[in-house]
Amino acid sequence: MSRIIFSLFFLIVSIKSYTQQPLPPIGQWREHLPYKSAIDVAAGDNKIFSATPYSLFSVDLTDNSVERMSRMTGLSETGVNAVCFDGVNNKLFIAYKSSNIDIIYRHDIFNIPEIKLDNIAGDKTIFNIFSFGKNFYLSTGLGVIVIDGDKYEVKDSWFIGNSGGQVKTNGFTVDGSFYYAATDEGLKRTAVNTANPADYLNWENLSDTNGLPAGICRDVVVVQNKVIALANDSLFVLNGANWNLFFTEAGWQIQK
Repeated sequence: MSRIIFSLFFLIVSIKSYTQQPLPPIGQWREHLPYKSAIDVAAGDNKIFSATPYSLFSVDLTDNSVERMSRMTGLSETGVNAVCFDGVNNKLFIAYKSSNIDIIYRHDIFNIPEIKLDNIAGDKTIFNIFSFGKNFYLSTGLGVIVIDGDKYEVKDSWFIGNSGGQVKTNGFTVDGSFYYAATDEGLKRTAVNTANPADYLNWENLSDTNGLPAGICRDVVVVQNKVIALANDSLFVLNGANWNLFFTEAGWQIQK
């Protein structure tokens, strides 16, 4: 599925790369940034958003027009690491390699530098972004960090490693009843209505039980109300209380 999406994406980029862009008026700057290397994509508002190591651009699906976004257009930094589009609230979330954050809403850009500026020891890299309700849930090297999408600020931090320590979190999702976090210690979950999700004791490690392998869980998603986890280069789907092998193929490495 991901290979098909990326193939279509690069087809669009290849076609558009042949289109000549008009020169800017005399006295105005023109950016010359590479756009051929995509590291993350997001879809929403009839657009496909693509993050590159240096900037961000979107392709409008209605007319195939391209909009380029960079520091020249108001972004806080270069070096985009992940993007997410909140289709409910029409907000584009941009995470940079520095752990700085921009949220684009309509024509405004809101910067959230708290994680970048925090002196906490550990890996603050934002690997993945998940939107749910008004919040954004960030999978980081520290654990899960919750961003309030209305107030544009850090709302909470969940250190859910063994004994309450930091743990690299690779992915995050919600199935309506539970929060799921794919971590280097396995797939963990807690009830959405739990009183204190920041308490690691409220999180259950599902790996090494009921058919899900022990060890690193590289991602977790919900598709058609089914929870699917990526572990050991194989996909496992949750059926009731048991995990069943959904897909595996020798010689292939599944990229999230």
